Amino acid sequence: MRTGGLELLAAVTVDPTFGPVLVVGLGGVWVEVLSDTSLRMLPVDRDEVRRMLAELRGAPLLNGARGAAPADLDAVADAVVALTECAQRLGPSLEALEINPLWIDGAQVEALDVLVAMREETP
Repeated sequence: MRTGGLELLAAVTVDPTFGPVLVVGLGGVWVEVLSDTSLRMLPVDRDEVRRMLAELRGAPLLNGARGAAPADLDAVADAVVALTECAQRLGPSLEALEINPLWIDGAQVEALDVLVAMREETP
């Protein structure tokens, strides 16, 4: 879909015990191969998302490893925070809201694939 750049996963799932939980990590096929993710219960802010990104083993890729353009971490964090706010607005019927991949190339941040899973409401 896009060439270059880096793919991340950003998702909110609703845990029956803890409520909405954010996961960020390397996206695309890397999330399954490397299991490089960070988790937080909601709500989160930009600073917390930046800390989550820094926890990833793949963090050097975000910082411009091997001559690649560094990611605009504020733009990435803003996109992830917007995802969490959207998830919270969807309310108690939400099961999951996932962007994979969230494509980043320098200051460009684009959601290339989004999944929304909702519970059926019972009368």
